[in-house]
Amino acid sequence: MSQANDPPRKRRGAGRATLADVARAAEVSAISVSRYFNQPEQVSPPLRERIEAAVQALGYVPNLVAGGLASARGRIVGMVIPNISGPIFAQTIQAFSDTLSRHGYQLLLASSYFSEEQEESAVRAFLGWSPAALVVTSHFHSPATEKMLAEADVPVVEIWDYRPERAPLQVGFLHHQVGVQACRYLLDKGYRR
Repeated sequence: MSQANDPPRKRRGAGRATLADVARAAEVSAISVSRYFNQPEQVSPPLRERIEAAVQALGYVPNLVAGGLASARGRIVGMVIPNISGPIFAQTIQAFSDTLSRHGYQLLLASSYFSEEQEESAVRAFLGWSPAALVVTSHFHSPATEKMLAEADVPVVEIWDYRPERAPLQVGFLHHQVGVQACRYLLDKGYRR
């Protein structure tokens, strides 16, 4: 409870640089600054450099929640991986992150620890934030996760496995076929038992 002589509380974010401040400092329109964050490929390299310099000088941090509300879709891509710290997924995570950031998106990770229940929880949480897309690993999901993925109003990508009969976009391979190719390679090299 506030007392009469307490100093007024500062509004969250008060004193932070705004998009308009960045536009003034870079001598560009606010729309150009917005495009710099949301559609960087539509901003010329000289303007990008000026905006980047203003962003750095002012310490500007875009309000991604407000931007997401305005566009009804965030610039976040959610990704559920069985094990974030495992080396087998490191290159996949890095490739997704690098590619998305070049296009103005950020990758948000969750680990399922190979648990269908934890994957279900992560998928539910990500979909609640209205991500631009959702990436999940493999095709083994709980019935509740399958239902959420089927009804999601965002693109869903399944990685690592390839099952042509499934509806989501897929980036992966057929494990059986990889095993056959590996065996043929070893046999062609003369390896036996």
